[in-house]
Amino acid sequence: MSFEVSADFKREYKSYAVEQGMSLLKIFKESFELYQKVYPAKRR
Repeated sequence: MSFEVSADFKREYKSYAVEQGMSLLKIFKESFELYQKVYPAKRR
């Protein structure tokens, strides 16, 4: 995956990862898991 974010977002994201002692990938994956729980996929 490749996408652009603002410099401010990137800085905040990296700072949060360091504070939590987590990798950027781990935060990204856990964020998506939480998003899926809050907004389940609509089944047709």
